[in-house]
Amino acid sequence: SSPAMRALHTAVIFAREMQRLDHLKVQKSLYTFSEDDLISAIAQFPDVLESAVMFGHNDACHQIIMNLTHENLSFFKTASVACLKFQQNRWENIANGQLEFIINKGILQ
Repeated sequence: SSPAMRALHTAVIFAREMQRLDHLKVQKSLYTFSEDDLISAIAQFPDVLESAVMFGHNDACHQIIMNLTHENLSFFKTASVACLKFQQNRWENIANGQLEFIINKGILQ
């Protein structure tokens, strides 16, 4: 999670519900509005992780979802959730992701 209060608060709620609070990591590098900074942060995730949940900020999140999935999303609002799937097994190589779903304002799309 980004260390920003709203992102971190949301991350704690998710981590508790998923019973993964002990896995929660706070990274200053996720407090960014730059897609390039976000890609650099993701590339540093340990490859032993098969999945990750990230709590960050727009416009970086919106842009990275569109660029990694080649989807044209008209909006990605605050507190939205997107699930992306990748074939690559190294975080530094993620590309051509598949958008599994988006939840905007509690509505699954």
